[in-house]
Amino acid sequence: QQQQQQQEHQKQKQQQRRAEGDDEEQSNSAGDSATTTAEETQQLLTSLKEEVALLATGILEHPEGSLAKLRRLRELCVFREPKIGATVSKLAMLSLASVFRDIIPGYRIRALTEVEAKAAVSKEVKKLRVYEEGLVSQYQLFLESLYAYAKNYTAKTIADRRIKGLAQTSLRCLADLLRAASHFNYSTNIAEVLVPWMACSFDDETSQTVCSNIIQIFKQDESGDISLQIVQIMARTIKARCYRVPERMIEAFKSLRLKESSIRAAQEDSMSSEANMKLGKKAKERLSKRLKKERKAEKELEKELLETEAGVNKRQLARNHTEILKMVFVTYVRVIKSAPDSPILPAVLDGLSMYAHLLDASFYGDLMAVLESLMGRSSLGLHVSLQCIMTATIILSGHGSALSIDPKLFHDYLYACLPRVHERQEETVLALSCVEMLLVKRKEISLERVAAFVKRLSLLALQLQPHNILGVLACIRSVMLKYPRVAQMLDADTPIAGVYRPDIDDPEHSNALAAHLWEIHVLCHHYHPFVKAYASYIARGLPSTGLGALPVQLSGMSVRELVHVTDCTSGLFNPPMTLAKSRQQQQKTHQHGFRPYTALAAHEFRQYLSLDDPSGTEFTHAFD
Repeated sequence: QQQQQQQEHQKQKQQQRRAEGDDEEQSNSAGDSATTTAEETQQLLTSLKEEVALLATGILEHPEGSLAKLRRLRELCVFREPKIGATVSKLAMLSLASVFRDIIPGYRIRALTEVEAKAAVSKEVKKLRVYEEGLVSQYQLFLESLYAYAKNYTAKTIADRRIKGLAQTSLRCLADLLRAASHFNYSTNIAEVLVPWMACSFDDETSQTVCSNIIQIFKQDESGDISLQIVQIMARTIKARCYRVPERMIEAFKSLRLKESSIRAAQEDSMSSEANMKLGKKAKERLSKRLKKERKAEKELEKELLETEAGVNKRQLARNHTEILKMVFVTYVRVIKSAPDSPILPAVLDGLSMYAHLLDASFYGDLMAVLESLMGRSSLGLHVSLQCIMTATIILSGHGSALSIDPKLFHDYLYACLPRVHERQEETVLALSCVEMLLVKRKEISLERVAAFVKRLSLLALQLQPHNILGVLACIRSVMLKYPRVAQMLDADTPIAGVYRPDIDDPEHSNALAAHLWEIHVLCHHYHPFVKAYASYIARGLPSTGLGALPVQLSGMSVRELVHVTDCTSGLFNPPMTLAKSRQQQQKTHQHGFRPYTALAAHEFRQYLSLDDPSGTEFTHAFD
């Protein structure tokens, strides 16, 4: 029994050893197979990359005889291998899009009619027709593949990196093709797919990329054909989304190449055509049959000549620009009427002020009514309110000056908005631009109203930063140069009647001529040397030469330029100012590079501010 037990124990050990050996062999074989699979996958990826490069090179060398290569490269755009399929598809899409940009002809390929297909042609023409038909077919199939990748990318699949990468690559290819071949077939279809992605809400990066590409298309389009199609699709998209679109989509309208000469020519053509229509049918019936045939033949010949022209058709360009302006204007008015609280309203008002001078004068009355109703809303922010005033002033200063509209409403609204202006540089510059548009660049208004604006601007200057104060002082200077009688407010000895009422928001009844501009004299002792010099210049009565005159660099700057050049939001003087040290001061400087606060340092600080000399002469040297 003991011998039998020992033999069974030895047999169990042998079986265990065999089992362990089998497991080791299986693990080794599994590791070898995994290594082999990874190497094979890498080799396959390398071979496919080489194939894509060879196919693209071969197509570019001889496009007419490479339809099979074109087909193979298009098939690689939908490579289905689970591990490397996405990489190969993206490489193939980018390569094929680049190939199409190079081989697409400079004309649109249309389908042959039955008569043209049955007609006998030469071998060269027949070969060219086969190539063009194959090119259009492969181009269409490639676009369908790109559409499918873009369609799969939604808010639910945003976490899938594979779908996201393929969709972004496809949209990039579509944008490149539309920018490079907007004249070719299916450009409208590409725009229909691409434009809605400008309003993408779940992927801000994709929306920004598409918007930048659309802006490039607007800037490069010379004929206006593709721009008109894109603007029409954008208008439909904005309306369908209830005006909940990114602000950059509205900003894209500002990149359109709209020429005033073309729009004016189109308006004149429409007026002349309407005048010809009013002549009636009797004038046409008086023409003989021979004259009718001759006129018809002339029109057909003119149409053929226009089609064969290599340049841009000016008449068609004028029509396109007119239609584009119409669609943009309709979109702006829809936003103002239907979504006055929308976050895109500032961009709409900015674009409206940009294109207001291109509109026909018959639209100005309705537009002014819309702006007046918008300004009557109590929930309107300061920035939007100022933009409404700016748009209205631009309209009234252009062709709208012929309208019988009293700008008093906009004067009162701007006068009431000025105390709400604080530290934001954009709002300050916008408010000052409105003041200049209403007071300086228009015909003269009552002195009481001008004095009220000057007094309120001087009060506003006391609560702003130095660069914004300089903008306010420059605005006051412009007003005083046009209305010199306002300078009497600087003289404290001028006899006055009544009391100034700053609490009244009507500039006509505030009695500002009874006030004194003491704020200007306070600013003459400001710590900033630029502000002190500018205020001293105004307090001395705006001298053109001599003591207290402004440097040439400052006198020629606009309000916007002056605020931008002297911006000191960083806490430093701009432009930087240096103070030369004397030898005695340098000798008293501490050996480690710093000097404690002493009476001498305080004296230098007072000398730097030049409080004892308000003439502002040191300002000129500091600026130079």
